[in-house]
Amino acid sequence: MKYPKEYLDEIKTRLKVSTVVSKTVSLKKRGKEFVGLSPFKNEKTPSFTVNDEKEFYHCFATSEHGNIFDFVMKIQNLKFGEAVKHLAQLAGMQPYMFSKQDEEREKKWKEYQSIFSQYVDFYHNELLKNEGYSIARDYLKNRSLNKDEVKKFKIGYIEKKSKFL
Repeated sequence: MKYPKEYLDEIKTRLKVSTVVSKTVSLKKRGKEFVGLSPFKNEKTPSFTVNDEKEFYHCFATSEHGNIFDFVMKIQNLKFGEAVKHLAQLAGMQPYMFSKQDEEREKKWKEYQSIFSQYVDFYHNELLKNEGYSIARDYLKNRSLNKDEVKKFKIGYIEKKSKFL
C-alpha cells in the first residue's frame, strides 16, 4: 500500500540526508555539501557527496543516487515500507496506520491501472495485427523503430475516429 506524500514529506522535513547518511559514512562539510568515502565501493579518495538542500546523495564512483529512503534501502537491504518505518522511528514519528480510506484509494488505483493496462494492450495489439494499420507500422519503420522496440515500449495506434473509446 502507498504511504501518503504528506507522511513521507514529514519524514524528509524532520531528517536531513546528512544525518541519516552520517550513521554509516564519515562525512566532512565542504561548502554546501558533505563529502565522504563511498559506502558502496572501497576507495581512498572521497567520491560520495550529500546535499541537504536538494535532499539527495550521490556516489561518483558507482553512480548511486537518491534520497534518504533510497539510501536506507540500499545500505540496510530493506524494502521501501521497512525503510519508511525505520526512518519514521528515527524521526520520532508514529508508524503510519493505514485506514479504510487508504485501502479504498489503493483499490481504486489498482482498478485504474487495470483499465489503463487493458487499453494499452488493446491498441498495441491492434497496431501489430490489424492489416489496416500498415501506414502506422510504416511510419514507425521510417522512424527507425523495429518490431522488438515497438513491443518493448508497447507502442500502439488509435484511429482518429475510433468508436472504441
